[in-house]
Order: sequence, then structure tokens, then C-alpha cells
Amino acid sequence: MSNNFKDFLNSSYFTEEEKDNMEKTAESLVSKYAHMTNDELNKALMNEVAKQKANGTFDKEKLFAMLESVKSMLPNDTYNNMKMMLSQL
Repeated sequence: MSNNFKDFLNSSYFTEEEKDNMEKTAESLVSKYAHMTNDELNKALMNEVAKQKANGTFDKEKLFAMLESVKSMLPNDTYNNMKMMLSQL
């Protein structure tokens, strides 16, 4: 797991259980998305945006913040592609 993410967890006020859950979630997300093609990432992103819009929870800034929080765990190409896709929303 990236030092940046661990630094974030350790510098914030979280219980050990919350830290463990967030770390597991981050690892799961990275393993799910890190090796997807651009088309697969785009489809996954659009599905998530549609789901959030339908639920009334869409927050573009929150998506950018999430992307930045996992940036150091993603290949540069994946990060740049996701950032470009988010910018087009």
C-alpha cells in the first residue's frame, strides 16, 4: 500500500477498524481498476456516475478527491486517463 495513503490514514482521526476498512477498500479498488483498458475504465466510470446521479449523490469534486487519494497506487497512464475522463463529466 502506498505511503501517501498510509500517511493520510495515520494523520487523520480514524479508529483502527476504520483504517483497516479503508485500506482494504483502497486495495480492492486498485486491484479492480489498475489493469483495466481505457474503454473498461470509461465504462466503469460512466456506470458509477449514472448510479450516483440516479441516487442523487453525484459529486464531481468527491470523485476527483478519490482519484487523487489513490494516485500513487495507479500506473501514470491509468491516473491520467481517469483524470481526463472526470474532466469531461
